[in-house]
Amino acid sequence: MSDKRLFDYLHDQQQGFPQEKAFGSKVNGVWKYYSTRDMVDQVNRASAGLLHLGLRPGDKVASAVYKTHPEWIVLDFA
Repeated sequence: MSDKRLFDYLHDQQQGFPQEKAFGSKVNGVWKYYSTRDMVDQVNRASAGLLHLGLRPGDKVASAVYKTHPEWIVLDFA
């Protein structure tokens, strides 16, 4: 069994297999893509924001999503 956590995989991708179009979704009918680097940067900013709001390791967070978008993936990784 691996000791990896969900958010470890994004950093693994950045280290070994960075992608220019790692994640994408349609915005007003047009595909918008995010690179691995973009996602890592957004995850780091979101996690810093959650810490700033008072969230601490071990705290529980729930999210309810209607449609999967890269922004929700950022929240999951953060």
